[in-house]
Amino acid sequence: MSELLAALGLGRGDVVALCGAGGKSTLARALRDAALASGLRVALTATTHCGVLGDTLTLAAGAGEAAVADALGRLGAVQVVAAVGERGRARGLAPEAVGALAAHADLVIAEADGARGRRLKAPGDHEPLLPRPCTVVVAVCSLAALGGRLDEKGVHRLERVLALSGRRRGEAIDVDVLAAAFGPGGYGSVGAASRRVLFVVEAGAPPERSAELATRLAGHYQRVVAGDALRGVVRALSSSRC
Repeated sequence: MSELLAALGLGRGDVVALCGAGGKSTLARALRDAALASGLRVALTATTHCGVLGDTLTLAAGAGEAAVADALGRLGAVQVVAAVGERGRARGLAPEAVGALAAHADLVIAEADGARGRRLKAPGDHEPLLPRPCTVVVAVCSLAALGGRLDEKGVHRLERVLALSGRRRGEAIDVDVLAAAFGPGGYGSVGAASRRVLFVVEAGAPPERSAELATRLAGHYQRVVAGDALRGVVRALSSSRC
């Protein structure tokens, strides 16, 4: 098993929901590559709008399960969406439709919420749209948000982040703000019936920031992992049975 899959605790049979901001699509691609390198067939999808992966065959769900199974057998990886739209965008599957992919793929990766290109987000009341079933929730937290401002330019669901952090619009984003967005009431409360993993995208920030965040949030996640998924450089910061 690859270092990335092992660090996140992912393996055959998992249906994974990616949520958060600042690196979900990059992580999805890295997990696809890691799965293929480990001999696993992987299906990528979403429960919200997503981008069409230019380097992976994309099928509309209407093509049927036989087409999905054939693509996985030939290529090892396939992206399955409800429909392909304009400008490289696609509509994701209904949450209850994602689980069916597990009958043909060894690993299913679903982007479960969107951040509209922002580096920080807290989930709204209706988010994320977890696939059913969902074995693992991976919350993506980017340290690239540090030093930015609490405004609509850099934060999705700004009012939610402000409420969780007790901060005011325009203040600087620090580790306390990230801990609030990914702690109780934020992503730290998502997927109570699933294994929860926090993936910290270090984005050039000092490793001390990752360690500080891990210390603050370890009690809400079974694993906290930090690093650069694109380069395949990751390390586990904590592991528990919470």
